[in-house]
Amino acid sequence: MTRFRVERQLPGLTEKHLGALREALGEASRRLSHDGESVRYIRSSYDRKRSLCTCTFEASSRQAVVMVNEVAQVPFLSIRALP
Repeated sequence: MTRFRVERQLPGLTEKHLGALREALGEASRRLSHDGESVRYIRSSYDRKRSLCTCTFEASSRQAVVMVNEVAQVPFLSIRALP
């Protein structure tokens, strides 16, 4: 399993929206973990000054992380594997 960092630009994100984002990503991760693909949502943080939301996942592939974000309908700028 590899850890991945997902970055997204979300200006004006509120605590309520961040909670909904966390819930949607966690649920999508649970739904898409099957048939050899495994993905687990770990956490999110938000930098209000830069409007930058960073999410961390642990997954069997980058594609699994892409699919989770697409299913959750949360736009992203980049997905990078962590060392």
